[in-house]
Amino acid sequence: MKTLFEIGQEKEAGNEHTLLLEVGKDHCSTALFHKASNTIDRIRLTTFDELETGNYLPTILQPLQEHSFRSVVISSSFPQAKLFPSKLFEKGYTALELV
Repeated sequence: MKTLFEIGQEKEAGNEHTLLLEVGKDHCSTALFHKASNTIDRIRLTTFDELETGNYLPTILQPLQEHSFRSVVISSSFPQAKLFPSKLFEKGYTALELV
């Protein structure tokens, strides 16, 4: 596991932040978005061997569990992840049956 970079303020993560989390087969990026000022206070990119994803994720996520965030947005960056337009998540949309 290697942290490629971590930039931003030393400001403590808190309930005024939205945690942005992207997890992929060989990386994990986290960012703290401050809605009131419309800024990213901190961003971090960590890489690891894709065969060890399950071993490293708890290590990366553990410090984040100590904080209470305004909200959390998780993005899957795995090759097998599928993206669906938001209208597919509305009730009554017939294509929803395909999911």
